[in-house]
Amino acid sequence: MTRRLQWCLRIVVAVALVLGCALSGEPARGAANLPTIDAAFLARVGASPSLQDVIVRMQGLPLVGRVQDAGAEGWLDTMAAHASEAAISQEQNAFLSSLTAQGVKYTVTQRLSVTFNGLALSLAGSDLAAVAGTSHVSFVYESQQAQVLDDDANAAMGVDQALWDRTSVGGKKLDGTGTAIGIIDTGIDYTHPDLGGAKFPNAKVVGGYDFADNDGDPMDIQGHGTHVAGIAAADGKVQGVAPKAKLYAYKVFSDQGGGAADGNIIAAFDRSVRDHCTVVNLSLGTSGGTADTPENEAINNAVKAGVVVVAATGNSGPRNPETNWPLGSPATALNAIAVAASNDGPYPVVEVVTPTGTGLDNIMGSYADIAPEFKEGSTYSIVDAGYGSKADFAGVNVKGKVALVERGPVGTGGIYFRDKVLNAQAVGAAGVIIYNHSPGVLGMTLRVAAGDETKDYVPCIGITQDAGLDLKMLTTRGLVVRFGTRRNLGTVADFSSMGPTEDFHFKPEVSAPGVSVNSTLPGGEYAKLDGTSTASPGVAGAVALIKAAHPDWTPATVKLVLMNTSDVLRNWQNNEVITWTLQGAGRVDVPAAIDAPAVAEIATSDGTTTFQTGAILVGDDSVATAITVRSLSDHSVTFSPSFDWTMDSRTGVEVTVAPSSIVVAPGGTAQVAVTTTVNAAIVKDGPHEGMITLQSISGTLHVPYIFWRAGVEVPEQLSGMQTSTATLAAPGGTMDVRFSIGYGGVRPAVEAGEGPQGSSFASEVVAAVTGIDGVTTFGTVYRRSLLLVGDHGFTWNGRDIHGNLFLTDGDYLLRTSVLESNNDPANLQVSEAAHQSAPIHVTGMAGVPMLSLNIMGGSLREGGDVTVNLSVDTTTSIAGIAAAVQFEPYYLSVKSVKKGDFLNQGGTAPSSFVSTVDASAGIVAVQGATGTGQVQGRGSVCTVTFTVLHSGSTELWIGKPLATNGSRTVETIAQSLAMTLRSGSNLWDIDGNKRVDLGDMVALARAYGSKAGDTRYDNTADLNGDGRVDDADLQILRQHYGDVYP
Repeated sequence: MTRRLQWCLRIVVAVALVLGCALSGEPARGAANLPTIDAAFLARVGASPSLQDVIVRMQGLPLVGRVQDAGAEGWLDTMAAHASEAAISQEQNAFLSSLTAQGVKYTVTQRLSVTFNGLALSLAGSDLAAVAGTSHVSFVYESQQAQVLDDDANAAMGVDQALWDRTSVGGKKLDGTGTAIGIIDTGIDYTHPDLGGAKFPNAKVVGGYDFADNDGDPMDIQGHGTHVAGIAAADGKVQGVAPKAKLYAYKVFSDQGGGAADGNIIAAFDRSVRDHCTVVNLSLGTSGGTADTPENEAINNAVKAGVVVVAATGNSGPRNPETNWPLGSPATALNAIAVAASNDGPYPVVEVVTPTGTGLDNIMGSYADIAPEFKEGSTYSIVDAGYGSKADFAGVNVKGKVALVERGPVGTGGIYFRDKVLNAQAVGAAGVIIYNHSPGVLGMTLRVAAGDETKDYVPCIGITQDAGLDLKMLTTRGLVVRFGTRRNLGTVADFSSMGPTEDFHFKPEVSAPGVSVNSTLPGGEYAKLDGTSTASPGVAGAVALIKAAHPDWTPATVKLVLMNTSDVLRNWQNNEVITWTLQGAGRVDVPAAIDAPAVAEIATSDGTTTFQTGAILVGDDSVATAITVRSLSDHSVTFSPSFDWTMDSRTGVEVTVAPSSIVVAPGGTAQVAVTTTVNAAIVKDGPHEGMITLQSISGTLHVPYIFWRAGVEVPEQLSGMQTSTATLAAPGGTMDVRFSIGYGGVRPAVEAGEGPQGSSFASEVVAAVTGIDGVTTFGTVYRRSLLLVGDHGFTWNGRDIHGNLFLTDGDYLLRTSVLESNNDPANLQVSEAAHQSAPIHVTGMAGVPMLSLNIMGGSLREGGDVTVNLSVDTTTSIAGIAAAVQFEPYYLSVKSVKKGDFLNQGGTAPSSFVSTVDASAGIVAVQGATGTGQVQGRGSVCTVTFTVLHSGSTELWIGKPLATNGSRTVETIAQSLAMTLRSGSNLWDIDGNKRVDLGDMVALARAYGSKAGDTRYDNTADLNGDGRVDDADLQILRQHYGDVYP
């Protein structure tokens, strides 16, 4: 049996090492075509007298490349090593003498000889060409000593220089010194400058073997193992978690491709025990599996021998209809530390500054792949620029401002992200915000054709559809935003596989950064990649640091301290604890683990073997579980145990913890009893999650708790919808709405033999109010993208997303839906993946005037004209109306506005009416008043005729709807109007799916019997355009039923 490598790693930033190339400009002294220095660096500083820090590599090999037995015990004290050091010193001295002879002034800041043959120099930029042209030089590098490119991932786990500078009881620095990390993977490029930079074995990669090809050279040509190794222990431009740890390269994937055989993986574990590895990393596996496999037996035995084993959980996401057991083997091994991927950023953040009070202070997005970033804290005015076409920009002023642009349009008229940014730049925009045209994440590349990466771009951030629509609504109110950065986000990656295991064991144990983790690639290159494959080696490095501090701690103790002291991850959207089945006990906190005063362990069994874990997972209706708190301290520690629920689902389950205080003596233990009592009559199936906390002044420990009622089944995608009250007293009243997300979208397999991938984020959740029959939609009240698996909610104040009151007194359904998109720009499809509804009753709106929009006639096809009526219905006498009919200028343009007959009482009384059209903003502002007295009843305020410019789905809504009654102004009810605009001449294809079928028949049936102005009237179903949907339209549809169009 083979194990396929978990290759679900998406390159976020391409190769970071750019090879030198000829640049235009004034050449520096002696700089003609120098192959020994980066041309861009030389062009930038080569004429400057300012001091530059550089690293000069000599032609000769470093010490580890010259001494045949480099890495062996005592090899630095051999005669061969001494002779080689003398030769290196002689070469370096000759180079320095040459510089002196040329009149170059320099300062030697460091002589390098063991892993790198060279010198660190400080000298004038104008002397760089002379240095690079000296015969002894292999290459001159700009010094990168102050740059640690993996600081975000390390910092998320508390790893920094301050930790590395700490020392153990034995006096060793806590930087991995004295530890060894085994990498079972595709091998390691040991020639990479951050991974030894010399032939195998070297000072960093001290050993290994190619089990797949059965030879002694574990060189990596695929890249995965090199990236993994760099995360754990790189020491150079990138610094891994344990930069001074040694590496063993155990290659189990052949250069010829294919999977890794179990036998080879087991052989690698045999070798890791013989090599006395501190920890072994496995960033490989398959979805599903139990603890009872030969591979997992080997893992457990390696742990017994003293080797800590860390394994990636896989990239299959949460439990979903396609994958009930996504967590992968060999992470299922009971004694392995299974690692989930956390998402910690950094991400660009858009904060609304003006207008105030919007609550939009944390809109997160992502930069386009090769776009520059906005300056931290910079503020800009935002201008709506449609789809970002040249024509769109011709109608607005974005000079010195940031353009807000929608992705799309869908179909053949689509515009590349690159061109949107270049169009904005051409008219002086300072940057671009692009929002998605459909639910889901927006990832952007500006690379369309060769040479695109060399172009200059303004900053470009991509955000979700709902965030973009929120910003678009504010552009008419003087929108100003501030750009910032969100670090240490602390959520789970959408792809990280969910536990528990198929044989019902708690997994994963912990999380670590697994999104955009920067590390090494073969050939001296670097890249940022995603995946649990990048999270696992971070924990392997953390283990090396912990073992450096406490070499006597067993693998079981190491696992427990990692779990007990981890940072509990919370959903940034609602601050609720993320399910333990995704995050494990939390994200690794290395300093807290090193300083842990004790461990909290729970004995569990697989039926044949008893082992210790740091979590409680129970499935019996009533059970008592014992937590043993074992001292790691040299003094007595008093703990105060407590329990709290972390998820909403808790009805029917009671958990008690006793005693309320324990004292753990040095070297001793104490017991805490956790009792679960279940009311079988009311408890719900599925997980009920909480946390036991053990508080002390010496440090706090925690233990995840899960009671799982009935079997582990695929959850509902959307469940548990409930309202705090069935009646909303408007205006002014509120209603709390709660619901749960079980899983997000399911992505199909990318390659043959791979399983489908799930996502932990629902692309978009929408709540709308419909009629009691569930057919007619009156308005949308909630829209949010990327909701994480777990509990969610919102408070509804009776208004729609435009801020309008839109309901009269009566009974309705509040319908919550999960929307998913196929993300296909050529044939975009958005579907309702799941929904739940709750009945509601609205009161308090009697007598409030209502404004509404309805189609009076015309065509909703491209090039056609459609007339929309703004009508009023009031039982209260009013003297005037003020409102703004708002539309999307990309889809519609105003042809005419005509006064209605309501305010002049059908022409029998004088009245005033004024309309103003702002074509670029998409606003028709109207204001009218009666000439004498007041009016009531129902009628038309005005009609607006639009020309249809493009096909697509759009909406008309009413802004600032007011009615006057003498000296009193009241807010009216205002209902929006959704429209589907069509292209082509096949009118009978009502739903636009290029065929006349049952869907078109259903659309016509829903509007059958209605006429223009009715709520049910659908212009697209009025096939003969006579203002009615009747038998004549049905006859036309029957004639074309079954037609298919290209």
